[in-house]
Amino acid sequence: MNKNLSSYLISILNAAGIFGRVLPNFLADRMGNFNLVIVASSWTALLIFIWPSATNTGGIIAFAICYGFFSGAYISLLPGCLTSLSRPGELGVRMGLAWGVVAIAALTGPPIAG
Repeated sequence: MNKNLSSYLISILNAAGIFGRVLPNFLADRMGNFNLVIVASSWTALLIFIWPSATNTGGIIAFAICYGFFSGAYISLLPGCLTSLSRPGELGVRMGLAWGVVAIAALTGPPIAG
């Protein structure tokens, strides 16, 4: 694999994440937020287990595209799920707690993995 490709993989992942954040939200009106969150998180978990088998350039790019799409879908659909579970007075508390837990993992995970 080309060493220069590694610097482009995060851009490919983020570009796929744009579509993952927009397109599933249109489907959420018909299929439901929770149903699509289950699908997106299941595919994201499955892709993590498939990732070690991507050994060539095309496989790694395909992984980056698929993972970016489904992780972006999960990120954008989660606030809709929290909104449907909350009353108007407690929405801010639930959002703060949910993203607070995610923030701990997001802030500690990359330095530990790096």
